[in-house]
Amino acid sequence: MHPLGVAPEDLYNLVLVSDPVVTPEGLPLFVITTLERDSYRSRIYSVRRGRPRLLAGGLEESYTCPKPGPDGSVAIVYSRGPSKNRRSGVALLDPDTGAVTRVWEPEKKRVLGVEWAGHDTLAVSVLDAPDNWKPYEDRDFLDINRLPFWADATGWVFDRRISIYLVRVPQGRAVRATPEDIDAYPFTATLDGWIIYGARRYELSPYEADVVAFNPSTGEKRLLAKRMTVTALAARDTLDLVAIRGHFRERGSATHQRVYVADAETGKLSCLSCDLQFNTANSVNSDARGPSCSRPLQWLDDNVYFPIHKAGRVDIYKAPLQGEPVEAIEAPESVVDEYYVSPKGTFYTLMTPTSPKELYSAQQGKITSFNTWLEKRGITTPAHYVASRGGASLDYWILMPPGSGDCEACTPWVLYIHGGPKTSFGYGFMFEFHAIASSGIAVVYGNPRGSDGYSEEFADIRGRYGTDDYEDLLAIARDAVRRMKALSKELRGVAGGSYGGWMTNYIITRTTEFRAAVTMRSCSNWTSFYGTSDIGWWFAEDQIGYTPWDEPSEYERVSPLFSANKVRTPTLIIHSMADYRCPMEQALQLYTALRVNRVPTRLALFPGESHGLMRGGTPRRRVARLRLVIEWLEKHLAGKKGKE
Repeated sequence: MHPLGVAPEDLYNLVLVSDPVVTPEGLPLFVITTLERDSYRSRIYSVRRGRPRLLAGGLEESYTCPKPGPDGSVAIVYSRGPSKNRRSGVALLDPDTGAVTRVWEPEKKRVLGVEWAGHDTLAVSVLDAPDNWKPYEDRDFLDINRLPFWADATGWVFDRRISIYLVRVPQGRAVRATPEDIDAYPFTATLDGWIIYGARRYELSPYEADVVAFNPSTGEKRLLAKRMTVTALAARDTLDLVAIRGHFRERGSATHQRVYVADAETGKLSCLSCDLQFNTANSVNSDARGPSCSRPLQWLDDNVYFPIHKAGRVDIYKAPLQGEPVEAIEAPESVVDEYYVSPKGTFYTLMTPTSPKELYSAQQGKITSFNTWLEKRGITTPAHYVASRGGASLDYWILMPPGSGDCEACTPWVLYIHGGPKTSFGYGFMFEFHAIASSGIAVVYGNPRGSDGYSEEFADIRGRYGTDDYEDLLAIARDAVRRMKALSKELRGVAGGSYGGWMTNYIITRTTEFRAAVTMRSCSNWTSFYGTSDIGWWFAEDQIGYTPWDEPSEYERVSPLFSANKVRTPTLIIHSMADYRCPMEQALQLYTALRVNRVPTRLALFPGESHGLMRGGTPRRRVARLRLVIEWLEKHLAGKKGKE
C-alpha cells in the first residue's frame, strides 16, 4: 500500500448512513450500517439535541426502512437469523424508548418494504410464494412457464411474485391486497386506505406497468396510468393527486424519467418536469451506499420534491402544481442521495468524492461525522476536466495517488468505465477508486455518450454501441494524458463492470494501447446474453435494435467474443457465479477464447454473489475482489510480481 491512503481491508471501516425520516413530533431517524466479515448490520439512530444517538439495534437482527406513522409509532423492516435461513418481517418501533415489537413475520416470504395505509394498517411489500412452495433443490424438476425465470440478487422467480399485503397492527393479521398473477411494484399508500402500485402484467414487456389505485375496503379500482415505465410513486394522505416518476419509452431505455401528477378523480396526467433536460433519477455511481427505503418522490403541501441529476451531481428540486420547478436542496460538487421533507424539518444524506454519506439538516447543516477517519488517511480530491469530441463536452475526473509529487509521465493509471450504460460517474464516493489510487495507480473516469446526467440525446446510444461511446472514452484517455503531465504515456490500463466490462472487452479487441485490462460482470456474447440474462430478451433488442435472428451480424459486431483473436492485452476476468444480469457463461466464454488465443488471462469466480458484488456483496468477498484488481494492475502497470 502507498504510505498514505486506504487499503482494501479498510472497507470494513466504512459506516454507511442512509434512509433519513422525521416523525410527526419532529424527531429525525436514520439508518447506520456497518460491515462485518460475512454480513451487514443495520441499526436505527435518532438525533437528539443535534447529536446522533443509537435508538434500536441488536446482535442478531438488522433494522431498516423506518416509516413514521400518524400516531407516533414507527414501522420498520427487520431481518434475523443466519444468512442461509434469514427471516424477515415488520415491527413497530417506539421512538421514545427504542422498544421493538414484532408484528408480522411471514413464512416463505421476504419482506421488501412497508408503508402506512391507515392508523392501524401497514401495506407491506413481499417477495411472495404460494403456501405449497418448496425449495428448488428439493424438487424433482423446475416447471418453468414464464419470463423472467430468474432475477439478479433474488434467484429463481418464475413461481414467485412481488405482492402487497395489508397487515393490521398490533394484531398482525395479514391479507393479500394485489392479484396473485402480477408483480406489484413500486407502491405507496394513503392514510385513508388506498394502495397505489405498478401492476406489472405484461410478461414480454416487464418494464411496463399500469398504475392502479385500489381500495381494499370497497373493492374500488382506478387506473391512473397505462403501460408506463414506472419507478416511483407518492401519494398524499388522501387519494386525490398521485405523483408518478417514469416515462413512456420515447427513447426506449435511454428515456429520462419524468415526474407526473395523476388526478385520481379525472385520470388527467400532468408533467411537472418535462421542461427540464435532465433525468429525475439519481444514477451516480457509488460503492458506499447502505440499505434504503427512501422515497424518491415526496409531497409537502402542494409541492412535489424529486432529485435532478446534472453532470455527476444530484440536487433536490420542488415543483408546484402550477409553475416552474426550483432547487430545494442544492449541493455543488456533491450528491444528495436521500432526503425527507416535512413541516418539522428537512433532512438528507450527502456524499462527496472524498466522503461517504453523512446526515445533514437543511436548518442545521452537517449532523453526523462517522467517517472522519478517512480525513487522516490523506486521500486525494479528484480533479475535474472536460474533453471535447464530435461536438460533445465530456466530463471526466483524474484521481491521483495520495502524496504523489510532480513528475513527468511517471504515474501508471487506469481508465475506469461505468456500467449502465445509462449511469454516470461524478461526485459520488468511490472507495474502490481511492484504494486503487492508494496503490500508486491513478484513476481516470468519466462520462462518454450513453451516460446519464445530460440530455436524452447524449444518453441515447441504442444501435450505436462501440461507436461514439468508444471514441469518447479514447478521447478522455488522451485528454487526460495531455492535461495531467504526471500520467504515463505507456503504463495505462482499462477496467470496468457490467456495460463498463463489455466496453473493456470491446476496447481490447480494437486497440493494444492499454497494457492491462480488468473486466468485471461483463457481457462478451450478446446472443447468449439475450437468452440467459434476467433482462436479456427485451434489453438486448432495445439496445441493439434487433433480435438475434433478425440481424445476427449486428449481434456478432457488438460481441467481443467474436473478435477475441485480436486481443493481446493481459486480462483479469472477475465474475459472480450467481450473476443473473450478465450470467457466468459470459465470463466462461471469454476466458476460454482468450486462453485458446494465448492471451495472459486470469479468471476469478465468486460463489453465491450477484451482479452487484462490488456494491453489496459479502464484505470479505468485496475485499478479496478489490485485492485482485489492484494486484493485477500493479503487476502489469507497476512491475510488481503477481499471479497470472
